[in-house]
Amino acid sequence: AKERPDILFLQETHLKRTPQRILKSSWFLHQFHAPGSSKARGVAIVVAKNLQFTLLNSLYDERGRFVFVNCVIDNVTYTLASIYAPNNNQFSFVADTLAKLNSFKIGEILVGCDLNSVFDPYRDKTGLKHIGRRSLKSPVSKLSSLLDSFNLIDVWRELYPSAHQYTYYSPVHKTYTRIDFLLASKPLFNLISSADIGLRFISDHSWVTCSFSKKYTDGKGPYWSLNRTLLSDELLCKQTEIEIQNYFDNNTNGEVSMEIVWDAFKAVIRGHFISVAASCKKEREKVVSDLKNKIAFLEARHLKFGGKKTLKKLTLERKKLELYEISKEQKN
Repeated sequence: AKERPDILFLQETHLKRTPQRILKSSWFLHQFHAPGSSKARGVAIVVAKNLQFTLLNSLYDERGRFVFVNCVIDNVTYTLASIYAPNNNQFSFVADTLAKLNSFKIGEILVGCDLNSVFDPYRDKTGLKHIGRRSLKSPVSKLSSLLDSFNLIDVWRELYPSAHQYTYYSPVHKTYTRIDFLLASKPLFNLISSADIGLRFISDHSWVTCSFSKKYTDGKGPYWSLNRTLLSDELLCKQTEIEIQNYFDNNTNGEVSMEIVWDAFKAVIRGHFISVAASCKKEREKVVSDLKNKIAFLEARHLKFGGKKTLKKLTLERKKLELYEISKEQKN
């Protein structure tokens, strides 16, 4: 997504102990982590600093399978949950975990989860021509009934009932599956305007995202502040020094008071940095867009035709995008 997320639900953090901050980015001020081990499990919820967030209560699973948070965000009460199911006995685990969540909840519910299973074998998994009718009646396919009993909605599927997109590829079974979900209580779902399944490039799973309808605002725009990362560009700093020198050379002739010259200078230099920042952002977005287009093309080709060469190219392009995003985050 072009915009920074407000809330992240993470699974498979693979951390033994809870660090002071699971993510180093200062953007995510509030972080809640239920650790697993270095090789398995671990879940987290992180909330951005731009939200008016108040923690009410939290519940952590000792095995690193779930974390629940009761909170108030922008004067509305929510229960947030991050859940990671085992790769067997998913139905029993999900039923038990949702029952705990139902007892813990207050307000509206939003869940981010990796259930290691699909809700609908026909729409959420490739390679069904080898699956018999009997196996489709297994407990795995009954997961969707749990959502109804707990008044939860599979956000992406509800918005795109006939679409076929997947969040995970198993190189062992050579199948694509949709096993990662955003679940929302029904009143909260009505506020969701869109959802998306992203590309796989940092994790071996795809991001699942959703956006909410904009709330009422007072119409006041944000105050401008300098993007300090621009100051690390030596060439830009030299160009800016020349801009400043030229401005004062041309405007300090005694005809206008220094107070007016100074106020006008602040507008000029702000415009200069806004223009530079916009240009840099456009260049970054083009690099990311080109890489994502390549990944999407190769992923679609691999989904349709398979092939080791295509998978190798796909892995390479994902790595390029991962390294670029890491580099960009370090600069910020």
